[in-house]
Amino acid sequence: MIMEEKMNNNIFNNEKFQYLVNILVDEALQVLESYKNGSFGGTGIECAILADPRLAIDDYVFSHKGKDIAKNITKKLKDLKAKGDKDSQYLRALGDPGKMFRIKLLRDDEIFVINKKILRHKIAILMRFPCSSAGENLRAKIINFDIIKKRIEIYVKLGKLKKFQSKMLLDIYRNTPNSVFIYSGSTWVKGLLGGMDNDTDGCMLMVGEDLKIFEGRISRSVDIPDELGKNINIKFANISELMTSVYLASLATGNTVVSVFCVYNSCASTVLQNLNNKKIIKKLQNNIDEEYGKEHGNAQYIRRYDDISDLSMDQVMNKKIEQMTLDFVGSDRSEQSIKNYLLDCLAVAPAVIGMIIDSAKTGLTVFDPLCFLLKDIEQARRNYTPTIIWNEQIAQFEIVEHKVFNKEEKVK
Repeated sequence: MIMEEKMNNNIFNNEKFQYLVNILVDEALQVLESYKNGSFGGTGIECAILADPRLAIDDYVFSHKGKDIAKNITKKLKDLKAKGDKDSQYLRALGDPGKMFRIKLLRDDEIFVINKKILRHKIAILMRFPCSSAGENLRAKIINFDIIKKRIEIYVKLGKLKKFQSKMLLDIYRNTPNSVFIYSGSTWVKGLLGGMDNDTDGCMLMVGEDLKIFEGRISRSVDIPDELGKNINIKFANISELMTSVYLASLATGNTVVSVFCVYNSCASTVLQNLNNKKIIKKLQNNIDEEYGKEHGNAQYIRRYDDISDLSMDQVMNKKIEQMTLDFVGSDRSEQSIKNYLLDCLAVAPAVIGMIIDSAKTGLTVFDPLCFLLKDIEQARRNYTPTIIWNEQIAQFEIVEHKVFNKEEKVK
């Protein structure tokens, strides 16, 4: 008992853990507060019971809700939406306008905002959705107008900007909307944010207390290839014809829908937690046989990518990803080979998603490295999630094995 109390105290002394707990508690209190004037119907009963569990044994309450009480309380707890730091916001992206005059006003690890809530802080973490890997984030310093003004003045003194050019840039930065942030616009930063471009793309800017969630996370840039399809032929004389041509070109590629590939990507993470399950290994091997035949080699598939290094465009071209799959298919198809392949798929996932999104403009038929392998089990991650525990020895959360494929119907 003493050991258990000591462990719990250590958990709650952890700053990151405590922050996440505080968010959920605050949200629960807000829900309860909304019912303090006496709403005893529907959700109000569950909330009232959360505040005072003794209500559950009240005859009136029990007869009114009966067996649904426990189920609905559980659902209410699961549905609490954590809002995090009140200053964190979703903003639209704009590339550094200094590029118009071949100068650089923002470094890759900087963003400019005029938004007062964001300006209260010195550091922000930027993320863009869909987020397909843990490395898709940018840690940036927050720059205000005074710093930009000084940099512009230096360029004028160096003779790299004319007066009218400096005035134009100052006007742009000074009149930046509250809903916009400006960043360097470099290829490297775009690769950190899922191939973000500046056609109204946006990011979540997390500041303040929310930064605790990202402590220790490593950023990794994955470039998005700009390959064109062989038969792309978009012609137009007006906006209507352009939209129609792009839509038809997108249909012609036959690509996996982005949302579907994101499901496969999420499922790959779930499968990686269950590779010691013989049923799931057998199902994956059968899927490979069905798509590529039963003949294969005896050598183990060796990883092509790691989880830290940036990936340049030439490393994640469509043909490179297809060859990666063919190399895997020709391996021994063992548990270790499957694990290495899935990890490589997760490493290149941002590039695959980026190419699928761009395919309406490029006409490229994007190779899908996951669809054939995860056939019939892609929905597993919806009903079964990995088990997360607190590891006292290393003072952090970690994912442990969660056997999600024990039921026969889950693996056909």
